Amino acid sequence: MRSTVVVGPQERGSWLPQGVQGVEEDNEEILSIVTPEGVRLEFQTAGVASRAQAAFIDMLIRFFASSILAYPFLIVGAFAGAVGGVLSLIAYVLVIFFYPVPFEVWAQGRTPGKAILGLQAITIEGTPVRFRHSFLRTLMLLVDFWAPLPGGGVGFLSLLATKHHQRVGDLVAGTYVIRVRKADSKVMPVWFSPPAGFEAYARSLDVALLTPEQYGLIRSYLVRSGRLSQEARQQMGETMADSVCRTLNHTPPAGMDPLGFLQCTAAAYQVRTAG
Repeated sequence: MRSTVVVGPQERGSWLPQGVQGVEEDNEEILSIVTPEGVRLEFQTAGVASRAQAAFIDMLIRFFASSILAYPFLIVGAFAGAVGGVLSLIAYVLVIFFYPVPFEVWAQGRTPGKAILGLQAITIEGTPVRFRHSFLRTLMLLVDFWAPLPGGGVGFLSLLATKHHQRVGDLVAGTYVIRVRKADSKVMPVWFSPPAGFEAYARSLDVALLTPEQYGLIRSYLVRSGRLSQEARQQMGETMADSVCRTLNHTPPAGMDPLGFLQCTAAAYQVRTAG
């Protein structure tokens, strides 16, 4: 099983210069997230208009989905009385309030509305949302769209007032909504190979302690290393290699450069996860 990566400028690895701030662009903004390994990931946050359009599309889908699910229970209700009505109400509530959760968890932060508009929900660490993030975001729709100002008043004001256009659900769950350009959404399979002469070393490398998040950083660095300056590539590689060595409690062979070690680590991880 080969690794699949999304290649594009929304994740550019580099050192974070002192004093770097987000730059506003047409109600959207460049969001910089610095990982513990010292890598900066850059994302373009979604603006208010695009988020509103995505929410409208999802609302339409919610309406039709809830109607379809409620229909069988209405038929049951004709014969079972109150039981059918209760089941219909439960189905409606589940679809209305928890519709985003499976999409955001299994489709990397994209509901159908977000996917159509090219948007994606991520955590404040720059990683895909998990169940708890999505559940909290969805639960807080009660505040964003229903209370105390019906019609989305609170959510709209929060999007306008926060620097990175976060509604209350984003603030509580620790998430952002970013824009993924269509040109950036092309998926490219990548298979990492160790440097020539280090194939046996890569096969012997024990990467059991390497986390998916760490592998994701290594993958991102290797895919984009050719775009970095030599100095930035060397500095970032040394920082990431040191962090990986501490995690694995491992010392690379003498003379191996950080880039080669990270290539071996990525190759070993892919072999392990494929098996």
